[in-house]
Amino acid sequence: MNQQKVLVNFFERLLQTFDRKLLSQVGFFADQLYVFRRSSDIYSFESAESFQLRPRILVVGREHYHESVKDYPVGDTRDLKKILSANLGPSPYPGQIFYLIERLSEQSHRVTTWVIKTTSIESLAHRPWLLIPETMCILQQRSSPTLIVVSRPGGQVTVSIGESGLASFLSAKNSDLRQSAIIESSTSHFGDLTPQIEMPTSIDVVKIVWRGLVKTLLSTPMSFILPIKRSSAYPWSRAGKLSATIFAAYLLVSSAFLLGADSWVDFRLDQMQEKASESLDIRRELRARSRSMSAMNDITKSMAPTWIVWETFLGLQDSKTSFTAIAYSNGVVTLSGLASRATDVLSQLGENSAVKTAEFKSPVRKRRDREQFVIEVVLNSKVEALSLLPDGDQPQ
Repeated sequence: MNQQKVLVNFFERLLQTFDRKLLSQVGFFADQLYVFRRSSDIYSFESAESFQLRPRILVVGREHYHESVKDYPVGDTRDLKKILSANLGPSPYPGQIFYLIERLSEQSHRVTTWVIKTTSIESLAHRPWLLIPETMCILQQRSSPTLIVVSRPGGQVTVSIGESGLASFLSAKNSDLRQSAIIESSTSHFGDLTPQIEMPTSIDVVKIVWRGLVKTLLSTPMSFILPIKRSSAYPWSRAGKLSATIFAAYLLVSSAFLLGADSWVDFRLDQMQEKASESLDIRRELRARSRSMSAMNDITKSMAPTWIVWETFLGLQDSKTSFTAIAYSNGVVTLSGLASRATDVLSQLGENSAVKTAEFKSPVRKRRDREQFVIEVVLNSKVEALSLLPDGDQPQ
């Protein structure tokens, strides 16, 4: 509930702010120019003589325009607008024409036409942006069937809204007897329907007009825009030529800029492609060298580092011991040779700290005064690890 109350208060303040802003821009033109005034929720008309009012939106009284209603058996709105522009209805005087088009069915429309007097528009000190007929505002606030008698400054307006549309006329303020006669004559507009008859107070009249104006602005503001008046004193030809020149210059400059920007982008792309091509060449060369180094590394790893065992086996040689072959594979050294006693060679190998195990791989054979042997030696893991180190990393 509290949130709803806050929301309601917010929208009320928003509408009040909109009302205040709009009030300063709106006038009512009847026998003279009036301003809309608001105090609390009460609206009223006041003469604009004491206000510096330059209304951008003007509600025009019934005395300043001719009003007519006609139904057209045309379903397409575009076709109807063409007909309206080609066939202007009868009007007792020249003026600015405004239309309200309402769809009656798929194949028909009703058009309400207002012709606001040119003399009335030219009598205004300041030309407004929008001209909205008084009866349009009332039409927005009431529905058929309604008969409403509006008393406001400058006279009395009787408005009837029936099945055949809008009808209104202006008369001087009358006695009760005169008003009764007007109402009785106006009811013929409704045929068999019984209209709702209203005679609002002057305060209610202003509120009806104001709220109808706001509704019109929200629904069909574009229908009541007053075209800009072309003055013969204004140099339209020169202004047109100047505008065309400025526009052509703008097109020329923008086209040159776009062409230059396009060329610059192409130039930068070419530079980037050259650099990218160089980078790709370098990348391909690095990959080729990397593959070569990997291949050399594989070859190096596959080579048996027999040099690491020379220090171990050089001490075995004497005048009667010789080696005919040395083979190395996966930490295992195979020694083939001749010695006075093969068992002495095996014993010396077993005492060496670099040797993990040593054993005859095949039976010892007697060959003249020496023995032929084949010994298989397994090195310690420390010696194997040293064999894989680069020369600079060998411990001292």
